[in-house]
Amino acid sequence: MEKKLINCITINTDASFNYKWKAGGYAFYIICDLFKIQKGGMFKVRPSNPMEAEMMCMANALTTLLHQKELPSVKLIVINSDCLFSFDKIGLKKDGVGKTVAQILKKVRKEMAWKGVVMPEFDFRHVKAHTKNKDARSMVNGWCDKEAKKWMRKACEKIETEMQKIN
Repeated sequence: MEKKLINCITINTDASFNYKWKAGGYAFYIICDLFKIQKGGMFKVRPSNPMEAEMMCMANALTTLLHQKELPSVKLIVINSDCLFSFDKIGLKKDGVGKTVAQILKKVRKEMAWKGVVMPEFDFRHVKAHTKNKDARSMVNGWCDKEAKKWMRKACEKIETEMQKIN
């Protein structure tokens, strides 16, 4: 069976990070003509800073995309994030989260290639956070922000409860 070809998949990501507990939460929203995925959660591995949390969120979103039952071929994958600096870190490090995200991106491109030949392009786009704008990107970023904060708070509560049990 030949894969369906679609023009674009849009991935919106956001992470929330707590410096005191080094804990974070994430949320992403993936949409295209064939499906929509909204997901959030606590990180299983604690990020060391907000930028790392953002990249971990991107990795989670891309991995979720890879596990879609019927993965279409696509011409363009757009990743929207309010963390402009995280885009610069993807693939630049020899190890760490930036390298991991770059490897997942490579896998996604290979799996979503049209007829195994035409590789999809990636476009990283910055979304200004915490605006009152009513455009779709801002509204989805607002949802991701709210959801990521909810999960970050749950992660902090979990860590605090574990610390209290130790003491």
